[in-house]
Parts: sequence; structure tokens; C-alpha cells
Amino acid sequence: MSAELTLESRLPLPSSDARIPVLGLGVCVSSRCEESVLSALKQGYRSVDTAQIYYNERETGSAVNKFLSQNPSVKRSDIFVCSKLWEVDLSRSDMPTSFDELCNAGPWPLNSLEAGHTTYSKEAALEGIDKSLKTSGLDYLDL
Repeated sequence: MSAELTLESRLPLPSSDARIPVLGLGVCVSSRCEESVLSALKQGYRSVDTAQIYYNERETGSAVNKFLSQNPSVKRSDIFVCSKLWEVDLSRSDMPTSFDELCNAGPWPLNSLEAGHTTYSKEAALEGIDKSLKTSGLDYLDL
């Protein structure tokens, strides 16, 4: 018999005292993103997933900040905001020019389903995270 999942169900994060919610809201490109995130937070969701490529980090961050200002009993550390860097950032001259080039950038040929690595350097990844923080207006991202 499986356990019932609720908005309070959490899993421990390895090497951390944090426990991440099992259920979360995945946001996408939408004119109602901020409204959707704010509504989900009001209903008890404490995990929101976004990405640079969704072009909604600003709306996501705005909703989180608005919710926190309206609910002083909830701390920022209670809410997990997860984002992702977009692998093919066309503004970077060092990025692969095609998905095939990206998939075969390493020492072993890969097809698109096996591509699980990144071509970001540590510095470029930190720049991407900083860009997400500035766009979202949040102090930090959780994942």
C-alpha cells in the first residue's frame, strides 16, 4: 500500500538538514504566472519550479516576494524555488551552435536522449545563476 502524498509530504536532501516538498508547482510561459504562483502558495504549496527558458523567473519571484510580505509567519526558507539554466544560451559565444554539437561535445558520442551533461564552465554557471537571481528579485535559489 502506498503512502498518500500531501502538500506537507517532504523528502530529505542529501548532505543537508533541509527537507524538500514532494509536490510542487511547475510554472510555464503564461500571462497568469504570477497569479498562479501566488494562488499555489496560498493553497499551501512550498515548492515552485521555473527556468530561464520559461521566461517567467521575474513573475515567479514577484509572487514569492508578494506572498511573503502578505504572510509574515512564512519564512523565505520555507519555500523552495528551483530554476534551471538554459543550456544553449545564444548570447554566449562559447556555446555549441546546434543541439547535435551539444550532444557530441564530450569524449563519447551521445544522442539527444542521453545528453545529461553540461557545457557550462563553473564561471558561466555562476553568471547564469546571478542572472536568474537578478531577474527573479530573490535573494537565493534553492536548486
